[in-house]
Amino acid sequence: MTITLQIGNTDNKLTQQEYHQFCCDIGELLVDYIDEVHFSAPSTGWEKWQNACWVGEIKEFMLSGLKEKLSILRKKYNQDSVSITVGQTEFI
Repeated sequence: MTITLQIGNTDNKLTQQEYHQFCCDIGELLVDYIDEVHFSAPSTGWEKWQNACWVGEIKEFMLSGLKEKLSILRKKYNQDSVSITVGQTEFI
């Protein structure tokens, strides 16, 4: 299964240092749950909004644990949401 995870700080609740730590915590969490990260990147530093995205492969049985841990981090950093999309990648 392929997972796309997206976070942001568009509401500016986090300082730059807090957002940095939020991104680091997400990256460290993904090491334990995602088999292989194919892509990860933030928005450029001068953009109006701060966002980050990771794309990788996850086993279905790992998904509920990841969601639980993401919810904990989301609350820790006072964020309204973390976005994930899960599905099968199709090569054409």
